[in-house]
Amino acid sequence: MKKKYLSIIVILCAFLVTACGTNNNETTPEENTDTQQNTTTENDTDTENDNKAKSNANTETSSAKENSSLKTENDSKSVPSDNTSDATSESPAQENSTLQSSQPSNTPEDYYQVCTSFTAQKVESFASNVKAQILARDWEGLSENLSYPITINGNTCTDSADFLALDIDSKISQDFLDAIEAETCQQMFCNYEGISMGAEGQVWINELSGSSELKITAINGMFE
Repeated sequence: MKKKYLSIIVILCAFLVTACGTNNNETTPEENTDTQQNTTTENDTDTENDNKAKSNANTETSSAKENSSLKTENDSKSVPSDNTSDATSESPAQENSTLQSSQPSNTPEDYYQVCTSFTAQKVESFASNVKAQILARDWEGLSENLSYPITINGNTCTDSADFLALDIDSKISQDFLDAIEAETCQQMFCNYEGISMGAEGQVWINELSGSSELKITAINGMFE
């Protein structure tokens, strides 16, 4: 009988021990709820921090792009545009000729009456045009102001085609060009033979009889 009771007591003790262990391992619904809430709060905090970081990064990127755009715009404004590339420039000889021809002449109107009926203004305007053509090497234009036939350095030209065939650019004398460039085309030397251009009479101008126009009747020392 005692053994029987003893066995029952042992079984009860074992049951109590098992029951106590199970209760310790179990979590109450309230504890689970608190844990879930804590976890949710932590997740929300992490998400909010991530969103703030992304927002700050986007703001910094936008500011950098805006600063870059402003810098590019300022750089483009600071570079002056060049609008002078199409400007036409003249050679020093042409500029000097233009300046001289634009200066008012003090030559009396009848200064060249010894050889022409044209006024001084008309004569000097024609001479200035001849000077400009020679310095610009406009041989075609000059050929229209020649009186044919004309002999140039032993070459007789009967028309403009003969004159243009002389290969002037390869033969022309620098002394000849310098003398024409130095000519002021004002109060030029003149006598019954005509009007002289150049210190040594490099070009002679005359009024052609019966034509009422001025022409070049002689060219001296044009070639080397």
